Amino acid sequence: MTGDVINDPKEGLMFRADQPVEGNTTGALVYLALTEDLAKSFAPMCYRAAERHMQLRLHGAFLPHSGGKDRSHPSVNFLFWGIHMPSEPDELPPDQKTHFGAHDAIPGYTIVPRKP
Repeated sequence: MTGDVINDPKEGLMFRADQPVEGNTTGALVYLALTEDLAKSFAPMCYRAAERHMQLRLHGAFLPHSGGKDRSHPSVNFLFWGIHMPSEPDELPPDQKTHFGAHDAIPGYTIVPRKP
């Protein structure tokens, strides 16, 4: 999914996709979700992309949002596990991939995972 990361002061990290998301109350705008082991690496990447108004291509899965049902808020979360620039190929050769895990962190951002 290609689009723009938004750091909303009230809602947190969100993503505005290039295409509407089926079944989502806000069309192309979804909440971003990460697994805890990727939060300290991928969340800072998303914050930087939002600050710089950069487009990203994310790989993941859509899940229903479990929060309150308000038609002005997204009804879908996008749980993602892959991130790259739109100009890069979706699949890189193994020697060009960078893998992140629970002990990886990008300095400059304090990330406190929220429990759903």
